[in-house]
Amino acid sequence: MPFALTDSCSNGSFLNMKTYSFIFLSLSILLLSPAYGDDRDQLTLVPDDAIIVPRLIEDPLEPINRRIWSFNSVINKRLIHPVGQGYRFIVRKPVREKINNFSENLTFPRRFINNLLQGRWKGARRELHRFAINTTIGGVGLFDPASSFNLSKSEADFGQTFGRWGWDPSMYVVIPVFGPSNERDSIGLAGDTAVNPAYWLSSPYLYGTYGFAFNNIVDKTGEFKRFTEAGADTYSAARQISAVLRENDISKFRIPEMPNKPSINLLSTIFTTLRNPVFSDRVKTRSALIPSTGKRLKFSVWMQGGREAPQAPVVYLLSGLGSHRLSSPSLARAELIYSQGYSVVSISDVFNTEFMESASTTAVPGYSTVDNHDLHVALDAIDRNLTSKYGSRIGKRALFGVSAGAFQTMMLAASCASKNSPLIQFERYIAIYPPVDMLNSLDTLDDLYNSALNWPARERSGRIVNTFRKVGYILAASKGQDKPANQAAPLALPFDRTEADFLIGYAYHTVLRDIIFSSQSRNNFGLLQQPISKFRRAAVYEEIDHYKFTDYLNSFVIPYYKNGDQGDAVNYNEIRRVANLKNFTTGLRRVSDLRIISSDDDFLLKDGDVRWLHSLVPDKHIKIFHQGGHMGQLATKSGRAAMIDSIDEL
Repeated sequence: MPFALTDSCSNGSFLNMKTYSFIFLSLSILLLSPAYGDDRDQLTLVPDDAIIVPRLIEDPLEPINRRIWSFNSVINKRLIHPVGQGYRFIVRKPVREKINNFSENLTFPRRFINNLLQGRWKGARRELHRFAINTTIGGVGLFDPASSFNLSKSEADFGQTFGRWGWDPSMYVVIPVFGPSNERDSIGLAGDTAVNPAYWLSSPYLYGTYGFAFNNIVDKTGEFKRFTEAGADTYSAARQISAVLRENDISKFRIPEMPNKPSINLLSTIFTTLRNPVFSDRVKTRSALIPSTGKRLKFSVWMQGGREAPQAPVVYLLSGLGSHRLSSPSLARAELIYSQGYSVVSISDVFNTEFMESASTTAVPGYSTVDNHDLHVALDAIDRNLTSKYGSRIGKRALFGVSAGAFQTMMLAASCASKNSPLIQFERYIAIYPPVDMLNSLDTLDDLYNSALNWPARERSGRIVNTFRKVGYILAASKGQDKPANQAAPLALPFDRTEADFLIGYAYHTVLRDIIFSSQSRNNFGLLQQPISKFRRAAVYEEIDHYKFTDYLNSFVIPYYKNGDQGDAVNYNEIRRVANLKNFTTGLRRVSDLRIISSDDDFLLKDGDVRWLHSLVPDKHIKIFHQGGHMGQLATKSGRAAMIDSIDEL
């Protein structure tokens, strides 16, 4: 379903079986075409100096799939999610859980039959025992006493069974309403529906199956809504996630616990979660007119209010490179700050497509002087918008930046301290893990991505796929678990040093892909040979994947400014100079209230950078952890405490 990317699309039956018969038949015919054959054997033919990230599943229907994905996103945002909010208000969580229990008990035949077909005798026996206990003691399945007897559910469906029998999916498919799937699981859905007893009931009881399905997804619609809003190309991300999760389900992939490595600290922040899942539903999405572009930029705001707190300080939150204002880490930090009594404003990073397309005056971000001025203009416009709406409820203002956002925070602090700007001023600047030399940091991200070259060429693609499988394992293992606020997964994540480094580099490599695609969609420099199309991106993505951050700087940013497209010509030396905070030492030392958090082993820092950070502020205004890598401590209790201390006494 589009509302739960971590679930198989085989878990419900929204639409009538006859409606899908034609779809299934068409998919079966398409499957016979040699154009969709398996090319995995070719993945090992990789040059020694090349990194080719294998596509986990082919996507020959990309233009159609992308349109259906957009349709599903709109339906969820405009219809299902709003209705779901009302439903959750009326039908409280304990009642919804009982309905889900009943629905799960009713679909016992699917799990029992498929466990038998897969030769999983223990699983079939466990399902039989669960059904007997939950149907009798559990009141026809409303309760789940079987779990109290250590009889956990043994999930199985026809798509998984086909996989056990050797059918490897070869074609990605997005089904209306249901969401990401493939030709194998789509046909498996027909079998799952056929063995669902509720399907064979006559009207009006048949409509109960639709109610069960809606009740099952209603708590996941907000998650899907945030997912589709918080990424430049959520379609590609969903394709990767769904493919690796279904492969993980089939292979029952197991990973031995491995010792922690330095880079894994950053990966742990991926598992940062909200204390209260409905916090994101409280957000107000507003937009401010940006005078330099004439366009409106969206921002997210959580305002304190009420009689007890008529006025509260406002913390403006800037996140990492390419981050969206509604990304999971951004939401978790917003919740943490809001819980301390502050209002929070979150905006997307200057390298995020949302900011680039609405607030950037440049065709390509990368020249810090222009990027940070655009950011300052946007912050000023947002503050004016807030003041007009919530004037009496706005107190002191603080700028809170993390990673790349911390670099921008310090740049703005130095600029505001050095000259009397008419734009917004902040009473406090908080820099969390600031990269001191941004271009050096981008070079480091390239090196992390290139760590895959440590694997032999003939094994490289397989090693990359295996790394993605481990990610799928972690996602599957954490599915359905309620974690404490901002609680990371265990730091002993199942990655060795090379895998961890590659995953970090790969994550930022996709950010670079989105930057190039967005910029060239609006201002095509003619450097890309493949056509740029909104609904057919595979070919141009494959071309962009060959670019590194260094290539982006040399091929896009420097020529753009060198040619004087923004007025006076700017050369490489100037771009590098303004990307290093040490060149703004005098201005930074004039900042009246600057707070800094970092780590001794932050891999984005060079020798001497921590000493330089110490030289800027009094000891009480800086916190340096002795381990944690880049941002790794933010997922820990001590990291949360340090962030809270940084906004104290506002």
